[in-house]
Amino acid sequence: MCQCIFPAGFTAFESLHKTKEGKIVPVSVHVRIIETEDGELVNLVQYHDISQKQEAERLLEKMHQQLKSLFQFNPDFIFMLNVQGFFTNVNPAAVPVDL
Repeated sequence: MCQCIFPAGFTAFESLHKTKEGKIVPVSVHVRIIETEDGELVNLVQYHDISQKQEAERLLEKMHQQLKSLFQFNPDFIFMLNVQGFFTNVNPAAVPVDL
């Protein structure tokens, strides 16, 4: 029966769980089927609070959007070069309007 639920013997997912204090927190859940010394199959379940990770990802995405906006809409010529000195990115201000 366990093989039908978790074909690989384990699964992982994210969920919301309530703490003892009643606070709802995002968690990463890892479930693994293990066999005891008696031959019984049991589920080993691990929960990890991922609220700080999610907040860091949200802030990183916000900073990315701000940087992208600054790059896209800046009236000044902005460019990026790789270590060989080749252009890898330029903003719209760098592209000549009159061709």
